[in-house]
Amino acid sequence: MIFKQEIRLVFKWLFCLLLIVSCASQETDPKATEAEPQAVTGISKQQVYGIFHKHHRYIKGCYRSALNNEDSSQSHGKVVLTFDIDASGQSRKARVLKEQTTIDSPSLQKCLLEGVNSWDWPVDPSGQPVKVV
Repeated sequence: MIFKQEIRLVFKWLFCLLLIVSCASQETDPKATEAEPQAVTGISKQQVYGIFHKHHRYIKGCYRSALNNEDSSQSHGKVVLTFDIDASGQSRKARVLKEQTTIDSPSLQKCLLEGVNSWDWPVDPSGQPVKVV
């Protein structure tokens, strides 16, 4: 029973993480809101979501490890990351947006940043860097 609840929490957390991931070009639309993510020429938000989905086991492992090592009262919420994808598909300048993050778990945040920095990301065919929030 506990395992099923933990799995539900992990997938709820993963879903929240995926919902907050969006792509935005260097020139963002001033009318855009967080609820309306902007796609970038050559890279869609679905492609970014796909990378997170591909690495869902890694994300789940980060979450599970944080639950085991830290205060388990922080079992739900969101971690908001931002990073740039360079022309080679590598992330640069990855960081946690503390003001929008609701899970205060340094180990979870560190693990997610390490993952984001190690994954291969889609590239914009124009060769321009892409900002992901």
